[in-house]
Amino acid sequence: MDELQFRVVGISSQRARDWPKLTQDRLDHSTILQRALLAWRKASSSARILIACSTIIGLNYALSAQPSAQDIFGKRVLVLLDTSGSMGNTTERTNQQLAALKAHNISVTEPFSIGGYAISAEHPTYSLLQPLQEALNKYADADTLYIISDFKGGDEDENDEAGYQMLLDLLRARHLTLYLCTVDHAPPRRQYYDLAATSGGAVIEEFKNPE
Repeated sequence: MDELQFRVVGISSQRARDWPKLTQDRLDHSTILQRALLAWRKASSSARILIACSTIIGLNYALSAQPSAQDIFGKRVLVLLDTSGSMGNTTERTNQQLAALKAHNISVTEPFSIGGYAISAEHPTYSLLQPLQEALNKYADADTLYIISDFKGGDEDENDEAGYQMLLDLLRARHLTLYLCTVDHAPPRRQYYDLAATSGGAVIEEFKNPE
């Protein structure tokens, strides 16, 4: 009983000591809001229009801004890199992506090689699905997938429904966020955008965001 009484009194005393600060914080917030409302009321019509337009432009930019590697803050990022022949002219942009990831994320794996970007259960040669499963066996604690490709080899012609469903199930079961980075002037098909968005990720069009 003594111990319980001590804890109750201790909490009450601490609350009493903190009360002036809590009250002042609330007053400060209230004062800021009142000042903002007063400034708005005193503003001329042209000033209000300018403020409204600036707000709309800012919101539009924030909503439409192209995502980049700097926007990714996964704790454990698993990188898959397309090493097919068509990727030969993208070495500089690929290295920039890897450097940006390592600068902004807690843990980034060395890239796992994939032969292409197809999502296929029946045709594994250019499919990213099988290398991804192998990589996840090694890095089971990954929370983010980052796949780099040029998306211009026609690999998507081998996509099949079974492979797409397997990848979707894998993302959901492991709570993985998928990012696809295209480092050439060939954005992937709409299906890839939808898949990334479903996981909470996005397609990063690196050719539109030169470093």
